[in-house]
Amino acid sequence: MRTKRHLGLKSLFFLAISAIGLTSCDFILNLLPIPKCMYGTPSADYKISGKIKDESGNGINQVRVVVGSAQKNTSSVIYDYPFIPYDTLYTDSKGNYSFVREREFPAATLRIIAEDVDGDENGGTFLKDSLDIKMKYTGGDDSWYSGKAVLDNQDITLKKEK
Repeated sequence: MRTKRHLGLKSLFFLAISAIGLTSCDFILNLLPIPKCMYGTPSADYKISGKIKDESGNGINQVRVVVGSAQKNTSSVIYDYPFIPYDTLYTDSKGNYSFVREREFPAATLRIIAEDVDGDENGGTFLKDSLDIKMKYTGGDDSWYSGKAVLDNQDITLKKEK
């Protein structure tokens, strides 16, 4: 008798747990409305472009451009930079770069670092420089999605090494 009762309680318990699992973000037999799903992390879309140029205004080819969050990086074991990088790009023959990312973690400030890595090949050796950009997002959903940031003409002028 005790075994049947114990088995019945176990069955009832597993049935209740299963029903809870089925309701996370779905209908239950079309009787209940869909609750808003809140899984994931905050995200934003980015489109940032610009030109890396010399002091005469000419674009510099093959400059390494590192784009990332200006938030301080506390783990120098993971990254070589004092911030959290999202991507490394290289400029085209006219010095242009373009960073396009969807659903990246939103940053209050993005940092762009431009670094000459080819030496004298493209008109001289240039000093590294950076640019911090305060982000402004549009079109967010007041939830996990912060929106989109489109920033053109984010230019950096590199000075020649003496």
